[in-house]
Amino acid sequence: MPIIQEQTREIFEKLKEQTPGLSSEELEFKATTGWFTKFKRRSGIKHVLMHGESASANKEAAEKYCLKFLEFIETEGCHPQQIFNCDEIGLFWKHMPNRTYITKDEKSIPKHKPMKDRLTLLLGANASGDMKLKPLLVYHSENPRAFLKKFHY
Repeated sequence: MPIIQEQTREIFEKLKEQTPGLSSEELEFKATTGWFTKFKRRSGIKHVLMHGESASANKEAAEKYCLKFLEFIETEGCHPQQIFNCDEIGLFWKHMPNRTYITKDEKSIPKHKPMKDRLTLLLGANASGDMKLKPLLVYHSENPRAFLKKFHY
């Protein structure tokens, strides 16, 4: 926010200098917090949290690895049907969102303890895309109570 406010002030001053016939008393602009809030609303700028692996990924190392991997495939004579990739996905399936909207008539929402039940899925497929592995589901207990009503083991 402070960077955008400062840059906006600088742009305003430059425009004021470039506009002939205006005195400095005629136009005044302050990039206040209220102005920034309205600017965000008008322009569709949203505040988001940055997280995940992609923000910390080393793209240069990944490109080098891809070249080495292609060289390995060539020397070993591997086919795309023989090359598999797997990735795990964690799902907190009972977790409630941290934020929500309420009406102005409601004063607050009742407190709740966040649930930490997590499922881990392992998904995989080969490079040619013609074979997908059966998803592997990992849960902390062999027979989860939450699934007893829906699934029979």
